[in-house]
Amino acid sequence: MDESGDKERRQVPAWFARSSRYAWGFLGIVAAIGAIVVGLGYLRELVVPLVLAMFFAVVFEPAVGWLEARRIPRGAGAVIVIAGLGIVLAGSTVIVVLGVIDQTDEISGRLTEAQVEVQDAIGQSEVGDYVERIRDSVGDAGPAARDGIGARISTFLDSAAGFASGMVLGVVLLYYLLKDGAGLVSSYISRRRPRDREQAERIFGQAAASIRGYFRGKTVLALAQGIFISIALAIMDVPLAGSVGVVNFVGAYIPFLGAFIGGAFAVLMAIS
Repeated sequence: MDESGDKERRQVPAWFARSSRYAWGFLGIVAAIGAIVVGLGYLRELVVPLVLAMFFAVVFEPAVGWLEARRIPRGAGAVIVIAGLGIVLAGSTVIVVLGVIDQTDEISGRLTEAQVEVQDAIGQSEVGDYVERIRDSVGDAGPAARDGIGARISTFLDSAAGFASGMVLGVVLLYYLLKDGAGLVSSYISRRRPRDREQAERIFGQAAASIRGYFRGKTVLALAQGIFISIALAIMDVPLAGSVGVVNFVGAYIPFLGAFIGGAFAVLMAIS
């Protein structure tokens, strides 16, 4: 009985056993990736600020090192860098908001004129019938929309609270990474075996150089985009050409959504 069982096991083709191992290994990798994705989904409020903080820490660490070389402690240098980023972001927001407020009357008048022109153009074609149908549908959907306002407001408040908490967490993480990140990397490399230290230093150095190079390239492209859009809109006598350029400059750093916001703002000013 034992001899027949051994013979059957010996008769299993080698390729079949090897394929079975590969299949189980593949399923294990898929399960591990799925578990990681699900875990990151539950921890996204922590993961996203951490990833962004690590990115900005790598980009602006040379600035902290430059300040440290001038006898400014790393903690104070980290605060200065973060404050500088906040000033740039706040200044861009102030420029856009003040520009919109300063030309509110002109923008409102132009929007009214554009609305009248569009209504006249639509009224002279069959599209007007479709517009009336859309208006009727919107009117019928009004009660349902009002019923959902409470849920939408609650969702908006939850999103705003999550964004604010994530922003605070990101700033705190960025401070500690700017302050102690270089020391942590150096400590990790120093604990490696002598023959592995050079390789580890090269890997970290190349990764940091790639991230900083990407940020520099993105900044140059964003600056060129903002200047070009501002000049083009100024030539066409579009209001708030400078503000539109600032929005597009800042939006260039935000994947997908930034380009949409910048383009929408430019179109809105162009038709006004």
